[in-house]
Formats: sequence, structure tokens, C-alpha cells
Amino acid sequence: MTLRYPGEVAASLAARNGFSPEKGWLLWAAYTVAAEAGVEDALVVRAFYDQRVTAPAATIELVDTGLGLVEP
Repeated sequence: MTLRYPGEVAASLAARNGFSPEKGWLLWAAYTVAAEAGVEDALVVRAFYDQRVTAPAATIELVDTGLGLVEP
């Protein structure tokens, strides 16, 4: 599961859609809670979006290890 920091999401929605910061934060919370509820019984690895962009190899290693695809 890829996560973004709520302030980044709010700023992005403000720039793209003209939403208020409060609406951006509320949307982030609603969608994040829904996503977490949707995977509650699944094996999930969480990584932040900025990590995927700045350190893709480390993120792949995190996911592979978290899913048990490689030895830690």
C-alpha cells in the first residue's frame, strides 16, 4: 500500500482542484481509513510515496521482505 503524507495530499488537491486544506485533509483521512479497512485481513506492506520516488530500490527491498519474498 502506498501512502502519502496528509499535508502533501491536501496541497496537491488545493493546487489541482482548488479544494480547501481542510477538505484535502478530510479526503485523505476518509480514503486512508477505507483503504486500511479494505486490507485488514491481508498481508500488507506500507511504503510512502516519496520513498518510492527517491529510493525505489530500497522500497522494492522493503516490499519483497515484507511479503516474505526474500529472507530479511
